[in-house]
Amino acid sequence: MVKELTDLAGQHEQIAENMSSTVLKDMQTAVQEVKQERKRVNERHYEYAVFVYACVLSPLWALGL
Repeated sequence: MVKELTDLAGQHEQIAENMSSTVLKDMQTAVQEVKQERKRVNERHYEYAVFVYACVLSPLWALGL
């Protein structure tokens, strides 16, 4: 009976290690995706700010408004 418990504990440990590595990989992938999306959003925000300046604010300032 002790041997069976030892074998079962070993199986549980192996399952936990496998799950940990799988979860870690999934989390690392998700973090990379979030970082990439945040970078894209920041780039789009910058492009929009340049557009607003060039098309709206700059002409208004040139007119003295």
